[in-house]
Amino acid sequence: MAAWCCAALYGPPDLDLAMTALIGAEVAVDPAFALRAVARALIGPYLAYAGGRPLDQLDAAVAIRAGNPALSPIEVSRLGEAAALVVYSARSVRDLS
Repeated sequence: MAAWCCAALYGPPDLDLAMTALIGAEVAVDPAFALRAVARALIGPYLAYAGGRPLDQLDAAVAIRAGNPALSPIEVSRLGEAAALVVYSARSVRDLS
């Protein structure tokens, strides 16, 4: 599969939202990234502001990212943790509203 471009090529708008949240979460779970706590803190507010139903497309976003040849094997191995962070962040925001 080709690298991600936009939902217009792959699916519904919620896929764009899920992809953005997932990429942010990938940064948040990368122990080498100095500002990962900031990335983690932004995921929930992003999801709250974006609206839609990105969790419905999260599995598709993970599959697209996993097929991206630009990701290293280590980055691919962190996708599950990143996806779990997206779900946790979405639920945390929903619980606060």
